[in-house]
Amino acid sequence: MMCADLMMRRARLFGPLLASGCEVLISGKGTRRVRLFDGERALVGNATAKRRREFTETRLLAHEALRRIGHDGPILKGSDGEPLWPSGIVGSLSHCPSLCVAAVASAERIRAVGVDVDDSDGLSDGIMRFVFSSEELASLRMVSSVERRAAFCAKEAASKALSALDGTGTSVRYP
Repeated sequence: MMCADLMMRRARLFGPLLASGCEVLISGKGTRRVRLFDGERALVGNATAKRRREFTETRLLAHEALRRIGHDGPILKGSDGEPLWPSGIVGSLSHCPSLCVAAVASAERIRAVGVDVDDSDGLSDGIMRFVFSSEELASLRMVSSVERRAAFCAKEAASKALSALDGTGTSVRYP
């Protein structure tokens, strides 16, 4: 169950997606026990405990979001690590140390969706130069770190949606 703060954050951040028929769930990370599909468990069988928790938390949200729109099934991974959604579904997953988010929708209603969350204190100069043009970097130097992080998340979310649209499945890979 989402606390009031997370519900308000969900509405503020994802209101336009929610209005268009996309189911978006956001959660603080916890230690809930989740039953994954066999194929999903295999994807993180050799992963670190931290990675298994991140994977499991985002899958928990994704499965709940899928159920809310009348679907279910495993969410496996493509060759570039992107989620492979059940037939007729589009979606996006993201996590950071304190949050997980999952967004899903019927492909009949929405062509693609991308979400990203980040709660880090700062982004490295290398990542900033990789993601933003020199003009964008000049503008970003004049805003707060929170606004820079929001711009980064917007670009990452757009990258996820565009990669789903063009069928490549590739998202931004950082140095």
